[in-house]
Amino acid sequence: MKHIQSLAGAILLASSCLSHAAVVNTIDAGASVSNAISALGQYSNAAVSENGFTWTSTYVNSVYGWSTSPYILGANGQWDGKAFNYAGLNYGYDPNDHNQHMKFTFDAPVSSVLAFLNYAPGSGNPYMAIYDSNDNLLDQHFLSISTPNAKNGGQNWGFSLDSSIIKSFVLGDAYIVASGLRTVSVQSPVAATPVPEPGTLSLLALAGFGCGALRRRNSHQP
Repeated sequence: MKHIQSLAGAILLASSCLSHAAVVNTIDAGASVSNAISALGQYSNAAVSENGFTWTSTYVNSVYGWSTSPYILGANGQWDGKAFNYAGLNYGYDPNDHNQHMKFTFDAPVSSVLAFLNYAPGSGNPYMAIYDSNDNLLDQHFLSISTPNAKNGGQNWGFSLDSSIIKSFVLGDAYIVASGLRTVSVQSPVAATPVPEPGTLSLLALAGFGCGALRRRNSHQP
């Protein structure tokens, strides 16, 4: 019985690994919705409600819809605010505080999210994360972007799932900026069934054999 319980635990572990979101650098342009950041020029963390999402930040001197002056990103260059409007976590770095972040909360859950990102190296440990409607963490990824002395440089980063359960997209723990927010919502909320890898198939076969043996043993007991 203990062996069967161990097999079941291994299967659950394998299935949980398969359920993680895919980290992506592109999403289907034909299916994606562009969530524009308005040119508000805001220098505070007052919440902003846009068409499709609400932006919030934990740091008081964050920026939203910035287009009035350069945003310095240290070794990664700068964003001049003229090429595109953006939101920025104007980070007050404290090595003992890793909870500062900005969040894009969607009006309705989505299946994929992507944004054009950059950050100031050395200002923290930049990450992106996604949460569901109950504020449960779905996945998190630490960012690595290098654009030496670039002007308006950066990379597209995001997550993709088979079902529309992403309620918020979070960026934090660094002097980080975001623009070009795009989302995809699949028609069906039912996630696609992943194809088991050979190792998983072996576990499933062993578990089936073990359960069958247990049923046969129980059937012979008085």
